[in-house]
Amino acid sequence: MTWDRIELERRGWPTPPKIIELAERDPMVMGALEEWKAGIVGPDGPHRVISCLTVDIRDVTSLLLAVWAFGGALWTAALSRRWLDTATPGAVWDAETPDVRYGHAMHISGYSPVAAEHHRFAVETWGLAPPVQVTYRGLLSAQSEVIVAFSRDQFTRNGISAFTGRDWEFMRQLWQRCGGRDVGPSPFAPAPSPAPAPPVPAPPAPAPLPTLDIVLGTIRAAFQNARNRSSPMLGYMLARVERLVLAAVQERWGVRHVVLAGSFAFSWQALVLSIVDAVFIGLEDQLGEMFSPVLELARSLVHAELEKLLT
Repeated sequence: MTWDRIELERRGWPTPPKIIELAERDPMVMGALEEWKAGIVGPDGPHRVISCLTVDIRDVTSLLLAVWAFGGALWTAALSRRWLDTATPGAVWDAETPDVRYGHAMHISGYSPVAAEHHRFAVETWGLAPPVQVTYRGLLSAQSEVIVAFSRDQFTRNGISAFTGRDWEFMRQLWQRCGGRDVGPSPFAPAPSPAPAPPVPAPPAPAPLPTLDIVLGTIRAAFQNARNRSSPMLGYMLARVERLVLAAVQERWGVRHVVLAGSFAFSWQALVLSIVDAVFIGLEDQLGEMFSPVLELARSLVHAELEKLLT
């Protein structure tokens, strides 16, 4: 995964959508993180964080950016009884009813960015290996709070982020664009200037992104193809989903979402598929489990047609 600084600057540094709430403003969070900010293992230990942010997990792009850029995240949640009963290496936790008696704090260390499935996050807890996998739906269901931190420990001795490969100044600016406070100049000594490299030809310009009209037309064609393969009842359901997907794409399709998608291992095509998934998840939450089989069939039909047209 890469974060193209030149592309960000060319587009005016788009602000990641919803990583905006300073964790320092929450007194309960402040109490929990006070010792970490003072230094652990304490008192006054060598490892400390400089600043913290909470993440709006309703925006999956923000969540993926936070986990990628800042070395994972602290996840606090109310676990379900079923999650506790299935807490084994590699277990998958999907949406359940949370139980506030089972509050727990864990570390999210990574994620699976496969767009055709629901995102899954690797959760480090209780020493389980391989880690538990929680789906994005599970994360949304668990009264979750996700916190990311900025720390000197995230950098090598040369002042390069161990997670993004970028220098302190780049990460400092990215942190501020996410809503964090200024963490100050680099505490690392500047690296010696390398010998000048011979000139190299400029790389080819990136392929232009499609216009919104082209994207919407592709989505309409995919839904029409799916309806042609469906029963009248399923076709009615697909027509309703199509309206919701078109509205969601028009609302979210913009420079910052496309650029953020380019930061990860998936493209604008996968971003469209992710928006489709989010609409189906929302409908399932509204209509209940009785409609789950119908919605899953509709989702698979739409995915198949979209993948044909987006390749």
